[in-house]
Amino acid sequence: MDDAVPRYRLVVAYDGTAYHGFQLQAPGMDTVAGRLEAALGRICPEGAAGQRVVVEGASRTDAGVHAKGQVCAFSSRTSVPVDRLPLALNSYLPPDIVVLRADRVPPDFDPKKAASKTYCYRLWRSRVPSPFWRDRALHLTQELDLEACRAALAPLVGWHDFAAFRDTGSSARTTVRRLRRADLSVRPLPPDWPVPGEFIEIWFEADGFLYHMVRIIVGTLIEVGLGRLPALVTRQALASGKRAALGPTAPACGLWLEKVVYGAEGPQAATGPDFPAAFP
Repeated sequence: MDDAVPRYRLVVAYDGTAYHGFQLQAPGMDTVAGRLEAALGRICPEGAAGQRVVVEGASRTDAGVHAKGQVCAFSSRTSVPVDRLPLALNSYLPPDIVVLRADRVPPDFDPKKAASKTYCYRLWRSRVPSPFWRDRALHLTQELDLEACRAALAPLVGWHDFAAFRDTGSSARTTVRRLRRADLSVRPLPPDWPVPGEFIEIWFEADGFLYHMVRIIVGTLIEVGLGRLPALVTRQALASGKRAALGPTAPACGLWLEKVVYGAEGPQAATGPDFPAAFP
């Protein structure tokens, strides 16, 4: 008889505005993982016995960062069938956290060992902000030189030492990463929006990211697009490894974890509604 404790994988979407990131931190800090663990405590015998059901995530995601396809895992026994786990957990979760899917995985499955992660940073570029997107996209009033932004993105694709593109506090053992995708797309604002503007999405896919790496790149792109930094600043920073030459760290509100991929298994994240179809 197999006595191994079952292991489950969850795909979770959340609005990170109200939380101090995904990962559990200091006592009293409200996190997405903490909310998931509390919900699991209601349907797992460990929780009923007062023991913590530990949730491990593929990405820590900072305070205010959102996710359409966060992957996490836990080990526990439960009488709830796996296909009913999302419904059971969602009944105990706040409305800004939703479990999209659940499945059984091998006991050694580690959500952190992903083949790639995809993030998108969203900008609402208009003279006036949107009350609906105020916590989900960075509002910019100025126009950006988008071709200069694309020129600054291009050198980042490939294997590089991204030491310049991390903030202090990183515990990464190496700063070398492979950035598979770094591109920028523009969509019009909804036709019923009364003020001209555009919706800018900056997409990144990599085998892994350093602390604040995407937000530093985006903050630098904004400076480039406004003409405050030259487009070659990113290439120079890759060579020098110096953070000081780059732009500020962009706010967390525009960053979304889109999906996580696990090698031969293929994508393991549902990404929710396409944009801009989700516009109010």
